[in-house]
Amino acid sequence: MLKDKYLIKNSFTAKEAITRINEMGEINNVLFVVDEKMKLLGTLTDGDIRRGFLKEKTINDPVETFMNPNYRFIESEEELQFKLPMFRQNKIRFVPVLEKDKTLQRILDIEEMKFFLPVDAMIMAGGRGERLRPLTDEMPKPMLKVGDKPILEHAIDRLAKFGVKKYYISLGYLGEKISSHFGKGQAKELHIQYVHEKEPLGTIGAAASVNDF
Repeated sequence: MLKDKYLIKNSFTAKEAITRINEMGEINNVLFVVDEKMKLLGTLTDGDIRRGFLKEKTINDPVETFMNPNYRFIESEEELQFKLPMFRQNKIRFVPVLEKDKTLQRILDIEEMKFFLPVDAMIMAGGRGERLRPLTDEMPKPMLKVGDKPILEHAIDRLAKFGVKKYYISLGYLGEKISSHFGKGQAKELHIQYVHEKEPLGTIGAAASVNDF
């Protein structure tokens, strides 16, 4: 996630930051201070602003004079398998993911993650769904809805909470309905590739088509 509400330019004033924090209306509010090139300079909380006032800074001073430049970050999500317990122990909710030059890639919400599993997922979604006819006459079984979203989306969202980011989905019957719904995974900040079965490959047959697990 890289939601604008968590970002603030370094040239903005403390007054603008206070307004932004109040509008967020969340616990553990934090803003990430970035420059024009989206490089992360520091983090900012209401506590940082109060401490700045005690040092005689004013409400019209830029946020970069209030921010904390010693923030915690990671350079790849794979680091979470080692650092997630530390972030939770220190009650850090939002963790920035940075490029080598400190450019902000995304912000992870630790509260949304159960754990981080450094694995890829192979999801078999090519079956005909004969036992669910007529429901599957015009819709593949994985796209039948349970509640407000398809079965397959429930599975992907659940795996994502455990840090799984890369998915291979085998497609067969009405597979275009699956690929058009999920695309390449951009909407969920995931990476999705498709394995097209020209004929049924069995329970795990499609996995043989993937070379880079």
